[in-house]
Amino acid sequence: MGATILIVKKFSFVLQTLQALCLNPAPFHSPNSQTLHSLWVIFMVESLIHKSARTLWSLAAELGKSMAAVPAARSDASAATFFCRGVICYSTTVPNDPDTHEDFRPTIKLESSSLSLTDIVEQDVKEKPVMIYMKGVPDLPRCGFSSLAVRVLKEYSVPISARNILENVELKNAVKAYSNWPTFPQIFIKGEFIGGSDIILNMHQCFTRNGELKEKLKDIMGGSEKAE
Repeated sequence: MGATILIVKKFSFVLQTLQALCLNPAPFHSPNSQTLHSLWVIFMVESLIHKSARTLWSLAAELGKSMAAVPAARSDASAATFFCRGVICYSTTVPNDPDTHEDFRPTIKLESSSLSLTDIVEQDVKEKPVMIYMKGVPDLPRCGFSSLAVRVLKEYSVPISARNILENVELKNAVKAYSNWPTFPQIFIKGEFIGGSDIILNMHQCFTRNGELKEKLKDIMGGSEKAE
């Protein structure tokens, strides 16, 4: 609003100056003087136009800086949510937009905590009988490997606890460091790192021979899945 008022004032000044120059030709009385007056008017008009153009350019630059500062401030505020007392705190990085379908809204809610992400992962693994770090959630996997792992585990009706690594890059890196394994999904059963979808599928396919996977899950079968 202030920029608009300044622009109007500048152009009003230009028009007033032109009017004064055109209506008051004195002291230019002779034909030659009239010619000089005309040239002087042209010079003044050009000068005023250049000044106005510089003013407009400066205002546009200031407006651009102001607009650029808004998302930067929001970004800084968002980044600040990941730090608390010098220790990383946790929150989802995916916006909970009301226009986003509920199936794609964040389901993982890592609350602010004095615990490190490694502590969170260790706590998950120790406390959850079946823990899977995957892309998506059990009801809506976001990659084929995660979907395969969930389908295999569902065959045994075990309670599945899961975290969506797509929602938090720091969590993803913490899980990789904890297991020393680079790919996802990552499956833990009763505190033991099992591996990915290929390992769990192989254990399932060996069921008819030695019941390896069933043996690991026998005391927790009959539960239901749970997305953290």
